[in-house]
Amino acid sequence: MKKALLLLALIAIGSGLAVVLLYGFSSKPNERRNGFNRQRAIPHLKPKYLSWQVNGATDIAGATDDELFFQTSDPTQIIRTSDDFSSIKMVYLPMQANTSLQSNFRIVIDDAHTFVYASNMPAIYCINLKTGAINCHWLLRKFSRGIALDTSRYIVRALDTGLGDQVIESVNIDKNTEVPFKNILECKHDAGFSTDGLLLYDQSSHLLIYKYFYANRFVTFDTCLLHISRHTTIDTNFTLPDNGKKMSKAGYRPTYTLSAAPIFSTITSCLDDGILYCSSALQADNERTSDFLSNSVIDCYNAVTGIYRGSFYVPRQKGEQVVHIFARNRRIIALYSHCVAVYQLP
Repeated sequence: MKKALLLLALIAIGSGLAVVLLYGFSSKPNERRNGFNRQRAIPHLKPKYLSWQVNGATDIAGATDDELFFQTSDPTQIIRTSDDFSSIKMVYLPMQANTSLQSNFRIVIDDAHTFVYASNMPAIYCINLKTGAINCHWLLRKFSRGIALDTSRYIVRALDTGLGDQVIESVNIDKNTEVPFKNILECKHDAGFSTDGLLLYDQSSHLLIYKYFYANRFVTFDTCLLHISRHTTIDTNFTLPDNGKKMSKAGYRPTYTLSAAPIFSTITSCLDDGILYCSSALQADNERTSDFLSNSVIDCYNAVTGIYRGSFYVPRQKGEQVVHIFARNRRIIALYSHCVAVYQLP
C-alpha cells in the first residue's frame, strides 16, 4: 500500500506544480529586495528568427546545426522545423500511445536518436532516427527526470519507496542494473516535491547538472556519479521549501504537498559546452524593474567551477515570458506560450 501511494504522489507532482507556478512566476517574490546584484550592462538580445506558427509545441526536444525539434502534448508526435522556421512539419514517432505513457512523458532528440521518457510506465523508448528501429527499456521504478548517456546507459531521478523520496540512479540496460546514489540530492521524505528541478547533460564536457527550481543550488557530477561538486547561483534563495503531509478522511492515504507556495529561484535551465544557463525568477537589487518585467533574464555559470559569468536579457514576446530554453552552438532557442525564437549569444 505504501509503495502504491508514493507512486500516486509522484504522479500528482505535475498537477501540484501547476498551482505553485502561478505564484512562483508572479511578481510577489520581487516586491522586496532579494539581496543580490547582477553584472551591470546586461546585453539585450534580439531574435535572429521568430515564429508564431509552431503550433502545439510544449517543450524543446532538441536541435541540430540546422533543425529544431519540439515536443507536443501527444507522445507520438513531434514538430520538426528548419532553424529559420521556413519549414515546419509534424513528425509521427513509430510507437503506440497508452494511458501511462500519455500521463507523464518527456521527449529528447540528439543527432541520431529520439528518446521518449515514459515516467509512469516506467520505461524509456529509444528510436533510431535513420532506421526507425525502436527499443523499449523497462525500468524498475517510476521516475521524474531522465537523460541518456548513450543508447544503453541512462541517468534518472527515480522514486525510492523506502526513503519516500527521489534519488539519482544510474541505469545500464546491457547489464540490467539500476544503481541508486543517495548522496547527490537531499532526502526530505516528501516524494521529491521540495527538491524538484531539472537534470541536464552536456555531451561536450560529459558533465551532468541537477538544478533546483526552488533554491539557488546546483549539483555537478560526472557520468560515473562519483565526482560531485555543489554550487550556488547568485540569488540568495537558499532554503528549500517545507513539505507537508496531509491525511485523507479515512486516515490511511497520505498525500504529499508543499506547506506553502514556494519561491522559485529558477524557472528553467539548460546546459551546453560547459555553461549552465538559468532563467531566473528573481530580480536583482541593481536591476531596473522595467528591464526585469519586459524580459526574461538568463544567468550564466561555469558548470565546473560554478562561477557566475554574467547575464543577458531575452525579450518577452507580446507579454509572454520564456518557459523553456535550449542552447546549442552559441544559440539560445526560447519557447514561449505561443511562439518560438532563436537568439545568437553575445
